[in-house]
Amino acid sequence: MNAKKTLRLFIKQRLAETTPQQRAEWSAQLSARLVCHPRFAAAKTVMLYHALPDEPSLDRVLDEWNKRKVLLLPGVVGDDLHLHPYEGTDDIATGAFGIKEPTTPEWTALSNIDLIVVPARAYDAMGHRLGRGKGYYDRFLSRPELHAAYTLGLAFPFQMVDAVPTEPHDCTLNEVLSLTET
Repeated sequence: MNAKKTLRLFIKQRLAETTPQQRAEWSAQLSARLVCHPRFAAAKTVMLYHALPDEPSLDRVLDEWNKRKVLLLPGVVGDDLHLHPYEGTDDIATGAFGIKEPTTPEWTALSNIDLIVVPARAYDAMGHRLGRGKGYYDRFLSRPELHAAYTLGLAFPFQMVDAVPTEPHDCTLNEVLSLTET
């Protein structure tokens, strides 16, 4: 088994050891740290994500900030991510992989994005991330229009590892916000 597969299995096992309540508490803590972050405070346009059950939820951030900032969420089209403004829960449908996606028109002004919050299975202190294996975020983040955007990961305690195995096409994040296990 390759190193990435092994790490994904390890994270899946650690996730199974947590309760939904524990993940909700961690999500609330990470959301609070995100909105206090100087990059979030300064950003006018922020790309977030609609979390799967095993990812830090950003529902509070979406609810509290959607009238104060331009919040974008990805949708999957073929092998690519396309962005759509988040305008509330009325304009959401279930898309590829069971992920909630906005039904609003596509956002194409990628160079206007100030901050991108990137989900992952695991992160390390160097900003390396392990995704789910399809490469959607790596392809998206490598677009030249996004070179000025600050990239940030949010990690449950067990998602921080010593080293994430990387390949040349893997994108590195500027920063990862994490919690320590208690």
